[in-house]
Amino acid sequence: MHGRCSVRHSKAEGRIRLSVSLKGLTVAVVGGDSRERILIDGLLAAEADVIAVGYQNLPAHPRLRTSRSLLEATAVANAVIAPMSNTDAHGTVRAVPDPTLVLRLDEEFFAKLRPGTPLFIGIAQPRIRTLARQYDIPLIETADSIAFNVF
Repeated sequence: MHGRCSVRHSKAEGRIRLSVSLKGLTVAVVGGDSRERILIDGLLAAEADVIAVGYQNLPAHPRLRTSRSLLEATAVANAVIAPMSNTDAHGTVRAVPDPTLVLRLDEEFFAKLRPGTPLFIGIAQPRIRTLARQYDIPLIETADSIAFNVF
């Protein structure tokens, strides 16, 4: 994978600045609510190419494209971000901005991911955990890490 991170300390400003570049990486953002919309902006600011699955009416950006196909988007992604609002027990994404779409993180979804492609999700249901192990997909549950960092 590409991407880089640098940390700079400015004595004049008395603060540390973190600079992250995700240039060369494609991130699929699958559904979501206002939190993932903010995340899309952050990914674009970090120079990632973003495929927003299940979104409508996003502002034009040269590194942003929308998709109605979960399988096509995730097949080319270096990382996949599912919403903090999670899925139901069968892997159906609960928050999808486009009400005409149903997005499922099911066996077909996991089979399309390249082994080793990380999946970030708020809290993974047992079925998601099982499929991630079966298909060698690193699973990062973000609700745990965010809660830890906030408190």
